[in-house]
Amino acid sequence: MIFTLIKNEIIKILSRGKTWVVFVMFIALIGLLSYGLNREANYMKKIDSPKQMVKNSESQIDYYKDQIKSMEDSLKTKDDPELKIKKESMERNKEDMENSTKEAKKLIAEGKGDEPFPLDLDKEIKDIESRLKNADIPDEHKVRDENQLKLYKYLKENGITPEKPYVLNGYNHIMTVISILGLIFLTIGLSIFGSDMVSGECTPPTLKFLLVQPISRGKVLFSKFISLVIVCIAMILSVEVLSFIVMGVIKGFGNSNYPVIYGTQYAFDLTRVVDGSHPINMVKGSGEIITIAAFLLKALAYQTLFIVTVCSVVFLMSTIFKSSMISMAVSTSFFIIYSVLVNAISSLKKISHFIFITYGQAPSVLSGDLAMMYKNPSITIRNGIIVMVITILVSYTIAHINFKRKDILI
Repeated sequence: MIFTLIKNEIIKILSRGKTWVVFVMFIALIGLLSYGLNREANYMKKIDSPKQMVKNSESQIDYYKDQIKSMEDSLKTKDDPELKIKKESMERNKEDMENSTKEAKKLIAEGKGDEPFPLDLDKEIKDIESRLKNADIPDEHKVRDENQLKLYKYLKENGITPEKPYVLNGYNHIMTVISILGLIFLTIGLSIFGSDMVSGECTPPTLKFLLVQPISRGKVLFSKFISLVIVCIAMILSVEVLSFIVMGVIKGFGNSNYPVIYGTQYAFDLTRVVDGSHPINMVKGSGEIITIAAFLLKALAYQTLFIVTVCSVVFLMSTIFKSSMISMAVSTSFFIIYSVLVNAISSLKKISHFIFITYGQAPSVLSGDLAMMYKNPSITIRNGIIVMVITILVSYTIAHINFKRKDILI
């Protein structure tokens, strides 16, 4: 009986005009994001070309020369160890810029002036290893360099061509899409889509005819919730996978074995105070290298859990209010207000790990970048799963109790 109810609810959802309007809008949003990402990639490719590099380097080298001369003049009048370190760093930067300019001019002479500037793995590895030997570099920078060094060595050992961050291919595209959608678009879209799952049947009073059947209210509610979750997951993931395929055909899929850092953790540095609070640093040894294909599967699974969580909250609102317009307004207002306040009020970031909306950007959660962005080391993969599972259970339990107890006066 329950499977028949779920089937009927899915058919009912798919027969609504609103379903396909939201679906088309979702496709249009993905298309717009893809267009924007492609334009940005082309712009960055142009900026990263040897011709552009030579054009910008002359003024940068002049800047370094002026700064070095100013530091030399200051050191003539006083002995400042910290200024000496800055001067040496500036001299290295100037030397690196001059060497890069020579390399760029060589590429231009070879007719490669408009192509992206190649990444020399051996040089990058050598530079990082040199920095790690410098005792003056703070520990937090060294931990970040160690992770980058692991990536570069993995690339070299496995013969994988390194990619610039702006390179657009199937894998990079879908990762960015998942992150951007998780900001607020998924929550608002699902609020609009699922706000009338229960309340929408109060006017017209179709729910009354369903409840007079020999079926428990619990089964009726459960079938509606499961059908909402199934349709939402199917619609969102199908469009994302389709965008991955389309972008892969146009720009190339990329290397499925390309390495990424997964599970980086952060902790407060209790030995320092910056701007009135303790800064957070990477935990040494945290984070492991996995392939981008494995990372994508984890991101999709994490996003799926987030979708179920949003559905449960929207579904709860739909059982509380008889008007679908009110339930939609309350849901969307809650998501929008939280998103605005958490970015406007820094103190809210300290408790953001208790709110499920925080975990919408699946790739950033999995990589650990979101913890750094929010300056909250408690934003972890594990905590996100716990918070979302609890939110689902609490939301559905309240919806179930409320639906079974209240009178259906329609």
